[in-house]
Amino acid sequence: MTAFAATGVVALIVNVVLGEGLDVAEWSTQNIAVVPMLAVTLVAMFVRSRWVQVAAPLALMAIWLFYFVDLQDALK
Repeated sequence: MTAFAATGVVALIVNVVLGEGLDVAEWSTQNIAVVPMLAVTLVAMFVRSRWVQVAAPLALMAIWLFYFVDLQDALK
């Protein structure tokens, strides 16, 4: 989970820095999915409740589904 959270932080930084610098139009849209993924991961890292540990992967799968269905133009 730590590696996944670190990847999320790096993705946010790269999306902002390179997206702004290279005038990539969808960098902010990409962060619409990255921010909730990072939040769910951080909650799962620090809250050891059983229901959180079950709900977190389900929430991540839902966010990934949204990401690929709605935010990836290549898949449309």
